[in-house]
Amino acid sequence: LFYFLMNREKTFVEKIEESLAVHHNHIKKVLFKLAIGIIGLFIVSKILVETVTYLALQLNAPLVLLGLILLAVGTNLPELTVMFETARMKNNQIAIGDFLGSAAANPPVLGLVAIISPITLDVPVKVFFSLGMLFLTLIVFNAFTYSERKLTRLEGVSLVALYVFFLFVEVFVSNQIIQ
Repeated sequence: LFYFLMNREKTFVEKIEESLAVHHNHIKKVLFKLAIGIIGLFIVSKILVETVTYLALQLNAPLVLLGLILLAVGTNLPELTVMFETARMKNNQIAIGDFLGSAAANPPVLGLVAIISPITLDVPVKVFFSLGMLFLTLIVFNAFTYSERKLTRLEGVSLVALYVFFLFVEVFVSNQIIQ
């Protein structure tokens, strides 16, 4: 038992705890960087929303369409960064936690926005198609993860293809139906 405990590989959490113990004196610096990152995120978000709104007006495109495409991709860039970093570190559990946590956080965020300013759905056809695609994607993702308790490259390609199909329909089909 002693030999096993001394020679086993450290877990990801143990590596982080060890790193934090070594760098305990730098906690203020880390918190400062975190605060700067959060402030930067708010500033970039404001710029992104203003830019997308301006583009929608210039292109005479529905705001919901650009929101579905540009803002949806933009808001997922932090998750994408986390996913790539955790894949590089060979710790996919954080990526799955981030994905599920982000998806679970969206409804209450929408609820908070509605509390501040009620939301009017100008284009319900787009919402129904988007919700249908969300439901289909969740079913496909669930089936893939239960197949062998992992998500393979082919299944990943299938999920990306499903999103490309969604974008195609939104840009070329739904947009023409509504206008």
